[in-house]
Amino acid sequence: MAILRHESQQYPNPAALTAETIVPTANDEVHIESLNRRFNWLEGSSTSADNLYVIEQTSESANGRWAATAVEGAKVFTGSASTGAIPNGNTAVFTVSLTGSGTLLADSGAALGITNGGAFPTNVFLDSLVLTADNTVQVTVVNESGVDVPAFTVEVKAIDYTGVATAGTPYLRNMLIVDLVKTGNPTYVSSPTFSVGRTYIAAVGSGDDLTNVGYVADNVPFIATAETPTSYNTGISAAYDITDATQSLTELRDDFGVTLTSAYETDAAADIKVVVTLSQPILGQNDVLWGACGFSAVKLSSTKLALYSSDRFFVEQVI
Repeated sequence: MAILRHESQQYPNPAALTAETIVPTANDEVHIESLNRRFNWLEGSSTSADNLYVIEQTSESANGRWAATAVEGAKVFTGSASTGAIPNGNTAVFTVSLTGSGTLLADSGAALGITNGGAFPTNVFLDSLVLTADNTVQVTVVNESGVDVPAFTVEVKAIDYTGVATAGTPYLRNMLIVDLVKTGNPTYVSSPTFSVGRTYIAAVGSGDDLTNVGYVADNVPFIATAETPTSYNTGISAAYDITDATQSLTELRDDFGVTLTSAYETDAAADIKVVVTLSQPILGQNDVLWGACGFSAVKLSSTKLALYSSDRFFVEQVI
């Protein structure tokens, strides 16, 4: 059995402390290196662990919790709510009540995000998060899955930065800030006619066949080799001419060391977007927020964001 020393004991990450077999007492302190944060033992606490500010030690879960000694000058608020059932093509709008230290005012300088986006049903996306009242966030979720989906839970986190800069205590974080600039516009193929030598992407539905004009796979660019496909029906398939449409990415800040790529993608519903792919998983982490300055940045996976307009987007990780 490990023994706590008089000085603060070091652990590389929350998981290492969770798995440790120790018997802490009041005023014991540990330091978690991955969070750069110290935790005190709170005897009798049963607060839910988030592995950011509260850590539950498995062998002592009935006796207390490790709690962060400080939140680096910012206040963290969390909450969750059910979407209700969402028919295909519909949007769910609902509110989430947040709890935390004090009150998150409606006019606070706060960053909003969700922490369980990876658990959403396939092709069900977060559309917006808006702080509409004190401790209240309005959430909009859109169902583009092609089927009705049952109710599921959306978990929201808010970080209140109000007063942090003037207090002189910066909030510790990693940031990725990128400018996306699009030139030209993809042209939707509304009739079954392609131009030989032009570059296209397509999403082909059941029963359609574009292989004779050069199509290889969904969203893989191809150069048209013939004008008339074997079968192409709008509403079942979608194709775009992207010959004159490009995207460029300019990194303004990158604390993660990622490589970014971007490409146009479409689906059978003719939804065209720019998909930005990160070279390593970031978006799946519970302590990560993402968004765009003017429009929405939609998370598709732990390494992919979808954007619909030239915009500046960001990824932020609390550390």
